[in-house]
Amino acid sequence: MRNRVEPTIASLTIFALLLWIAPAPALAMEGSARLEGMLLDTDGRAADGYTVHLIGADGKAQAKTSASEQGIYSFRDLPAGEYSLGIENRDGQFAPVAAPTVKLGENELARRDLKLLRADNETMNMAAGANYGLGMWWSGLTPAAKTWTVVAITVVAGISWAAFDEDEPSPVLPVE
Repeated sequence: MRNRVEPTIASLTIFALLLWIAPAPALAMEGSARLEGMLLDTDGRAADGYTVHLIGADGKAQAKTSASEQGIYSFRDLPAGEYSLGIENRDGQFAPVAAPTVKLGENELARRDLKLLRADNETMNMAAGANYGLGMWWSGLTPAAKTWTVVAITVVAGISWAAFDEDEPSPVLPVE
């Protein structure tokens, strides 16, 4: 068993080190920054007829687009920066939505799916909280940060596997 495990751990470690050494700009996509996603209604179905507003870090509206019949929205040719999203309903009022800010780098594509919330007090308080969960945290990471996270997990798993491998007895010091 040990003979098969050591090459696997060595291969994973070498792969992780190569990813670590690789320059992060090589992971970026060609073209301008883009932000796209899907807008879902409170029942989980695609929400059409809503307008998605892109709001810059300064609080000013940067752009707006309409969600398609499938609930898909897209912003293209965006400069790098931090953005928030706002949803305007058919009546011209802003609809409640839980959406953390989006950080876009040069030539980056970010995906942010949004779900409309019921406008009751409990839901509004929950949306205002900072606890979005692991999925929201992961979706907010840049591609380079996701790569580094996977590399770190791979290295830690390889080191842990090697440390806890019980096929080889631990060294025993002679008693004098």
